[in-house]
Amino acid sequence: MTRIGTELVVAGLAVLALGAAPVPGAAAGPTAQPAGVIGHVVAVTPKYETIVVDVPEGHDVLRLGATVTPHTVIRVNGTAAPLTALKAGEQVRIAYQRTPGGDVATSVIAG
Repeated sequence: MTRIGTELVVAGLAVLALGAAPVPGAAAGPTAQPAGVIGHVVAVTPKYETIVVDVPEGHDVLRLGATVTPHTVIRVNGTAAPLTALKAGEQVRIAYQRTPGGDVATSVIAG
């Protein structure tokens, strides 16, 4: 192995030993802590168990689509509610996890 190759291997091992800093607000995988954002409901599709939320980010808007599961906590005005209780235009706080299959809502809170 060349000297440069050895240095690259050593540098790579050092990074692994020290650990990489997580990106704020981003979930790295299914075991990561849920990310939470505030936005407005664009669409709710009970048939496909999904919710779409527009999240303002400065001059841009992030459109977040997430799957809703039986484990997703949904609350409207402090009371447990079904997905169908969420309406387009309503402000929500949505917590979600990034998974290989897409975003999964862990909670959606309105009101």
